[in-house]
Amino acid sequence: MNKRAHILSDWQKVLLGYVALILFGSILLVLPVSTRQGVISYLDALFTSASAACVTGFALFDTYSHFTLFGQIVILFLIQVGGIGIMTILTLFIVAMKGKPGFYDNLTIMHASGGSRLSDSARLIYRIVAGTLIFEALGAALLAIRFCPQYGVGRGLWFAIFHSVSAFCNAGMDLMGVNSPFSSLSAYSNDPLVLITVSVLVLIGGLGFVVWNDVLAKGFRFRKYQTHTQIVLCATLIFILAPALLFYLFERNNAFSGLNAGQKLLSSLFLSVSPRTAGFSIYSMRELSDSTTALTMSLMFIGGNTGSAAGGIKITTFVIIIFGTFAAYRGRKDLQIGRKRMPMILLLQSVCIFATYLISVAIATIIVLAAEPFSFAEVSFEVVAALSTTGLSLGITPHIGTVAKIVFIVLMFLGKVGVMTLLYSMASHKKNPDIRRPLDSIQIG
Repeated sequence: MNKRAHILSDWQKVLLGYVALILFGSILLVLPVSTRQGVISYLDALFTSASAACVTGFALFDTYSHFTLFGQIVILFLIQVGGIGIMTILTLFIVAMKGKPGFYDNLTIMHASGGSRLSDSARLIYRIVAGTLIFEALGAALLAIRFCPQYGVGRGLWFAIFHSVSAFCNAGMDLMGVNSPFSSLSAYSNDPLVLITVSVLVLIGGLGFVVWNDVLAKGFRFRKYQTHTQIVLCATLIFILAPALLFYLFERNNAFSGLNAGQKLLSSLFLSVSPRTAGFSIYSMRELSDSTTALTMSLMFIGGNTGSAAGGIKITTFVIIIFGTFAAYRGRKDLQIGRKRMPMILLLQSVCIFATYLISVAIATIIVLAAEPFSFAEVSFEVVAALSTTGLSLGITPHIGTVAKIVFIVLMFLGKVGVMTLLYSMASHKKNPDIRRPLDSIQIG
């Protein structure tokens, strides 16, 4: 066995892969051919590259107004590779170069795709790529119906492709600066074709590749799905409908005033879907109520599903914590969801992820507040948006300084690779001796 080939764990390959992708993108974006008005600084290029590769959508500059077609293509490439996953791309090369993958190749593919069976891993990778391209093509075709008549065939097709990929990969970057800089999808706030297409792409991209595979294999037989798939689908439905109702109540006499019932429903649903780490907006966040802003931050923090293009702590993590909390209230020693008993290590990992995110938000907020002249509400919102790779903004991102840019780059990277990937990559490969220490207890609460 060639041990040198396996010096790096798959988790370390993920980290190094994203670092390499971000650095590669930053080198291309700093070139004069990438920008319309002079060369941007390397830090700004690095920030933009990290935002695209980590599918965040934060923008220091309006993408359409500031970047040339070449620069826009680079950004779209970073979004696509970052959305599908760097390990998915690498494993495609493994299969292409070697033909039939070996054991370690299959192990890498399984980690890349989030699968649980070695035998199905290579097939799942192909389905991920094929499914991604099919959904993005369908989305682009629908968006082209609206964009081609408005912007011309060539530009309309490019806009359709860019926004379809950006939506499916939950990036939220846009080219709507052609209408007004940093306007996102506000020009289409009452357009059902654009908003429904973008929302569906965001939702499908945020479900996760394992969920796709399960649904594809078992059709619409819900009881046949894996427990993971059942939890994801039920929780996703709840996290769409409940926030949509709240957004309607919060904004019916504010941002939604003057809209008819159908437009209010459409806007409520879009506001509910977009914070699942997509980051498209149809209203300026400053136009919305404080209640809406707080709810949006909560949705950004939770995010989408594990194994998808979405960020946040993930829906399944939140569900595990909720059920674990109820189990503690009832004095149960087992974590039970439905008729299934879950391993307690899942609860420990979920609490670890939740705590790490909270600590990261607190530390980053303090650092940025010390370096920037913005309010606590503004900074905390941007920090959560960066860590959750959402990219929604209260408008301060184009005005941040060097310290905040560096902090946000780190947050976007952490949000993309995930807490567990970071912890696994730093874990020692040496087997620890199985030593059990004396049991003791302390007071809590």
